[in-house]
Amino acid sequence: VAKNLLNSGTLSFVAGTDLTFDGGVAQTFKPGASVLSSDIFVTGAGTAVTLSTNALNIGVNNLNIASSTSLDIIGQGLTANVLSNDGTLRLIGGNTINLTTQDVNSGTYEYYGDGALALNIYNIKDFGVNDYYNLVINDLSVTNKDTFQIAAGLKVFNNFTVNSGSFNASAQIPDVDANVTIGTAGALTASSSATA
Repeated sequence: VAKNLLNSGTLSFVAGTDLTFDGGVAQTFKPGASVLSSDIFVTGAGTAVTLSTNALNIGVNNLNIASSTSLDIIGQGLTANVLSNDGTLRLIGGNTINLTTQDVNSGTYEYYGDGALALNIYNIKDFGVNDYYNLVINDLSVTNKDTFQIAAGLKVFNNFTVNSGSFNASAQIPDVDANVTIGTAGALTASSSATA
């Protein structure tokens, strides 16, 4: 798919068929309400796919986000088997995410909030013992930037960046293997213990 895929009816796939977004531009994906029985690939430098209307549920199939591409699930849910993320998975925060295998050796998760005037608090998804490779907090709201918090220990295998908005460790212990960077519009409230 080089442009948009907008499904308001029934979208089904023959077994073994892949769905690939490769336009190299901003693309909109409305997956519909049903489970999609297809692996999904986001590929081609510059491809930026944004969900519309529905959660993305591909069941036991795999989601692949290539380098220099992104998938923005906004405030929607995501269900997949294996996530292979060499690019960026963007989300508002507080999303329901169900993955059998999370990718913790490459790629970036970027939390950006809802952009509304009201200040909101969002929980960062806890994937268990191993959470993220790169984690970015990047709320671009002009005023009332959102706060992103953790309810359990946070493990980041590479870099943790708070570009804009606030991160609150909420008495939990973040463990970051590489760099922690706080931008001029960012704020980080650490717990009594942190490992970097």
